Amino acid sequence: MQTRDLTNINSLVPTNTLADLPIIDVAFAKNTLTSSASTRTFNISCKDDEILIEVILLNTAATYTFLPVGSLAVSDGTPSANNIVSLAGASGDKYIICIKRINGTNYVVSRNFQH
Repeated sequence: MQTRDLTNINSLVPTNTLADLPIIDVAFAKNTLTSSASTRTFNISCKDDEILIEVILLNTAATYTFLPVGSLAVSDGTPSANNIVSLAGASGDKYIICIKRINGTNYVVSRNFQH
């Protein structure tokens, strides 16, 4: 049986640059966002089971709301209110937000990778 090297499979998925708007439509699996806003709302329209957003936050804190309602969220290991991700750190910090869909429920996890 032949095996395949899947080490760089993620590099095959194009990265989408999200526009920094008050309401952001997440229609692709791999995304980047640079934002100085303290609040943003993300509408998850992508149908993939896994979605990634790399955020460069040009602010010390931000609160992100994820739609549809019922998305369960964790920020740096701390559970938050449904649909809410809180980011806190230094301006210029990089955060990775991963959205995993299981049985129709979105699980949103964020992590600051600059600490």
